[in-house]
Amino acid sequence: MLKLAIFLFAIFCYVNSRSFPINAVAIIGGGIMNPGMREPVMAFGDAKFTQRSPRDPVVVHLNVTFMPANSPIVNQIRGVHIHTFGISGGMMDPSQVCNTAGPHWNPTATVHGSVLNPNSHAGDLGNVQTINGRIITTINSSKLQLLGPNSIIGRSIVLHEKIDDQGMGNHQESLKSGNSGSRIACGTIGIVS
Repeated sequence: MLKLAIFLFAIFCYVNSRSFPINAVAIIGGGIMNPGMREPVMAFGDAKFTQRSPRDPVVVHLNVTFMPANSPIVNQIRGVHIHTFGISGGMMDPSQVCNTAGPHWNPTATVHGSVLNPNSHAGDLGNVQTINGRIITTINSSKLQLLGPNSIIGRSIVLHEKIDDQGMGNHQESLKSGNSGSRIACGTIGIVS
C-alpha cells in the first residue's frame, strides 16, 4: 500500500511539474476624465503574470502608459488590485467597463490590506507610482495562484484613481477597497501558451 501511495504521489508531482511555469497576460485600457479638460487622459498597457511552481509567488510585471503624460492628474500613486470577474465588453458607456470586474478577489473572506499582509485579500497588490506618464514595476504576491481553484485566470486587474490606504485609513471603504477611488483602467487575465 505504501508503494502504491508513493507511486501515485510521484505521478501527481510529475504531472503538476509539467504544468509550470505558467504565464498569463492582461491587456489594460482605460482613462481618466479631468473636469477641466475636454479630452480624457488615456491609459493603456499590460500586466504579465508568471508562476514558476505551485509554491512560488506570482510575479506581476506592470507596464502602463498615460497620454498625455504631462497632465497634472497622471503622475500620482495609485492602488492596483485583482478583481473577482473578467471585464465585460458589453457596456455601452466606456467609463463603466471596469465596474464589471466586481469586488476585490478575496477567496479567504479577509479584510483589505497590504500585499505583504498574509491576512488580507488575495487581490491586494498595493500601490504603484506613475513617473513621467508611465508605470513600470514588478509586484510579487504569494497569495495569488495561476492554477487551481483560486486561480486568477479569467479575473481582472484594475488600476485605481487614488492611493490605496491598505486598510489603515479612517474611511468606511478602507477595509473593503483601501479607499482607492474609481477604477480608471483594467483588463482580463488570460493564459499565455
